[in-house]
Amino acid sequence: MTADVIDDLVGIAAGDRLDLIRRRRPEARRQAQASFDALFGADDLSQVGRLERLAIGYWTALLTRSPAAGFYRGLLAGQDEATAAALDAAGPAAITTGPYGDTRPAR
Repeated sequence: MTADVIDDLVGIAAGDRLDLIRRRRPEARRQAQASFDALFGADDLSQVGRLERLAIGYWTALLTRSPAAGFYRGLLAGQDEATAAALDAAGPAAITTGPYGDTRPAR
């Protein structure tokens, strides 16, 4: 889908300091991109379709207030703007702060 999603999201240009640092870990760089491609660029969509994958990616980024939310929204809107708009509308009421679940008081 993209040459290097981390470079795109962070704005890393070839040859700049962060690029040189990332090039020291080529396997980690390759595997990070492979994970993204497996989730969002998979050819086998028999269990979970591309629209659902993109919606989950955007929803997760939206709920966690990730700076990457716009990136994932763009991918989703490219597939289905109505779904992106529905998640935009639902987001404000769904965003909360923890703690979540059953927690014990601090000792």
